[in-house]
Amino acid sequence: MSLTEVAEGIHRIDDACVNWYIVEGEEGLTVVDAGVPTSWHSLRRALDRPGRGLKDIRALLLTHGHFDHIGFAEQLRS
Repeated sequence: MSLTEVAEGIHRIDDACVNWYIVEGEEGLTVVDAGVPTSWHSLRRALDRPGRGLKDIRALLLTHGHFDHIGFAEQLRS
């Protein structure tokens, strides 16, 4: 997994040959796409870096329903 800040408050996570994003906002975090199922572990590691946790996620935006975009969506929802 690699974590890159591509713009202020926008972080790209590269893992398992897919990219997805965490966007920082005034009221919390938005995750854009959910990678593949194993990306759950990368999400947890990415949240540890800025000292945040799952409780800070306010939304998950799925750009489309391909397997490499919906990976941990259900796990995050529940």
